[in-house]
Amino acid sequence: MIRDKEIAMKKLICLSLLLVLLAGILTACISAASSTASCAFVVGSGYNGNDSKLHKVIFPGQQVIVGTDEVVSYFPCNSRNYIINDGSVKDLKGKPVGDRAQLIEATTSTGVPIKIAARALWTLNQSEDAMEAFYQVCFKYKCASEKDQSGDQNFSTDGWNGMLAENMGPAMETAAKYAAFEVDDSIWNVQDPKQIEDLQDKMSAIFDDVMRANLGYPVDLFCGSGNSAWSDPEHPGEGDFVCTPVRIIVDSVQRGDIQNGESTMGLIELNKQRLQNAVAIYGSVENAAFWLALQDSIEKCKGSGATCVFNIGFPTTYPVVLPAGDNVALPTPAPTATAQP
Repeated sequence: MIRDKEIAMKKLICLSLLLVLLAGILTACISAASSTASCAFVVGSGYNGNDSKLHKVIFPGQQVIVGTDEVVSYFPCNSRNYIINDGSVKDLKGKPVGDRAQLIEATTSTGVPIKIAARALWTLNQSEDAMEAFYQVCFKYKCASEKDQSGDQNFSTDGWNGMLAENMGPAMETAAKYAAFEVDDSIWNVQDPKQIEDLQDKMSAIFDDVMRANLGYPVDLFCGSGNSAWSDPEHPGEGDFVCTPVRIIVDSVQRGDIQNGESTMGLIELNKQRLQNAVAIYGSVENAAFWLALQDSIEKCKGSGATCVFNIGFPTTYPVVLPAGDNVALPTPAPTATAQP
């Protein structure tokens, strides 16, 4: 009888110790999960003798066990965009839409400066090598957050936006400068769809090389959104991640600012186009040249800051068609500008 009691007591003690041990194990571990639109880095805390290295990556929709000596930080892993426009596009609340309110500046094959509004459609490369490299980039900018979903500006944190501003925007600009040099002036003076398509295709083809050169990693950290995915989408983190090129969409192209003393083939083409448009309005090359000269003289006068008087009256005259369509006899000589004190 005594023997049985001793055995029962030992079992009770062992069970109690097991429960205490199990409780200790459970309190030393926690569960962490990511949404289907985000990933997370699991990193050592760096305290009490623990390292601060990258331990693992949580992929979209995953749940993993994390130790109390580890820290979890989240970042977007869904389809993203980077929008460059002139700042005039607003949402329903009147806030600017986009990431950069300064158009890309480039030059066509004829030397004409142009300004480009464009957007990049991208997502992060979730392959192991890319995630390890991206951790270094993200760490620099503090792009990750303790919360799975956070940020007010562009639906992201300040660190995330800073990372994109220093890398995505400049890479798009560099790609545009190379690509634009292979298109002609029909891209801006008639908005030729074929030229615009060529520009965005060339920008897309160049972008990845530019980004790799900027970041210094042999692997692409950014992929095209929508068609980049795991080989088995139901099991992210397993198999291979298919990374397609980032896609660039050109939304608009406009003629850039004319520089003082600009003398290029592009300017010649511009003047030809102006003359052609003016002939359609004024009826002849002579009439068109007269009115274009008048307009240019007025613009130069305005730019000089002086007050000018334009004399349009001489003995020798012949008909000039006015913009309103009136047929009135006016002089043909180029107008003479007289500066007034």
